[in-house]
Amino acid sequence: MAFVCSETVITSHLHLQEDIEQNGYQPLPGSSIAGSESDVPEIEVVPSEALFSRAWLEARPRIKVTLGVVLALLSGLIFTFNGSVMKGYGIDPVDFLAVRGAVQFGVLYLVCRARGIHLWSDEIGTKTKLMMILQGIMGGIGVITGLMSIMMIPLGDALTFIFSSPVFTCICSRIFLKHRLGLWKLVFIGSLVVGIVFVIQPPVLFPEPDIPPHLFHDKRDGDQGKRDGDHDDPDVVVHDLYYYMGALLAVSGAIICSFNNVCVSGTLKHINSMVLVGYVGAASFVISIMCTSFDKKQRIFSTQIVDIAAWEWALIIGMSILGIFAYFSVTKALQLIDPTVVSVLRSTEILLGFFIQVVFMHQLPDAFAIVGASIVFLSIIMIALEANIVRRLPQYVQEWL
Repeated sequence: MAFVCSETVITSHLHLQEDIEQNGYQPLPGSSIAGSESDVPEIEVVPSEALFSRAWLEARPRIKVTLGVVLALLSGLIFTFNGSVMKGYGIDPVDFLAVRGAVQFGVLYLVCRARGIHLWSDEIGTKTKLMMILQGIMGGIGVITGLMSIMMIPLGDALTFIFSSPVFTCICSRIFLKHRLGLWKLVFIGSLVVGIVFVIQPPVLFPEPDIPPHLFHDKRDGDQGKRDGDHDDPDVVVHDLYYYMGALLAVSGAIICSFNNVCVSGTLKHINSMVLVGYVGAASFVISIMCTSFDKKQRIFSTQIVDIAAWEWALIIGMSILGIFAYFSVTKALQLIDPTVVSVLRSTEILLGFFIQVVFMHQLPDAFAIVGASIVFLSIIMIALEANIVRRLPQYVQEWL
């Protein structure tokens, strides 16, 4: 009986299949005929390594912008922290740059090899390779000039100059990326320059106050004194040749970093961030060797290397790791969002710099420095908010701006 039923069922299925083939009927989704496999579509499984990749982020613009903002803020925060620690403990910038460059290149070289990423690929054009080398050199110079300026002038002043890079980023973007530079940007670029002048206070425009002679000694020898145990900071900022040299280094670093920002955001946008940061590490180590010709306080490339205490090594290596993360963060941020926005977000560290200078270093800025830093900060914010403000103005006003 069971055999008869089974034969009847099989015969019915065969007739049904012939009827479908002759009349062109289509089976329902998920149905099966004579044991055929179900046509239920498979669920696509996204591999874990695809998360936060370039394609993954391009498909999610909101996450892309948010990640870029967070990375830009983190990079500025770490730079300010490292500068404060170096100034507080008297760490030599060349010693720091040498260790950071070696660690940075070594770690990223191993990571790139493990992930199959080539630092020098034949698929990349000669022009792109030259730009990669150039951005590495500029990145190393930008780091050393910024750190040296922090050691030479008050922290708040140095950060005001260093993070004034949006004005130079706008100019570089106009020259190399053909971005529009309207009246709005020009006005606030001019106000930013005025703010920088207020902070620097050149003697041609600002009369030199009467400074007690002993403050000149404190100003020039403060960093060495801190290494010897003297932590007294002057209450008056001396705007002398030493100060102007530090200010010049900071402004030069801002210009170099602006050009580097445009380079990474434009020509090198498609290059892996780890490759770019690796080039900066190699260039930083070479630059630190070149700096030994004029930095007599460095101990890494001398017989005094044995005099570096264990806590100093730990401090330098720890700051180097943070510095690597900061540079990777800003490089990735430049590939995610507009370079001007990155510069603006990093400029918020100006406020933190003055806070650290007053609260922890007990060094009060004068009225001109406060006014100048405020003008710089507000100018940077207004440059960043251009699109949001101008589009709310009447059409005839927008044409002027």
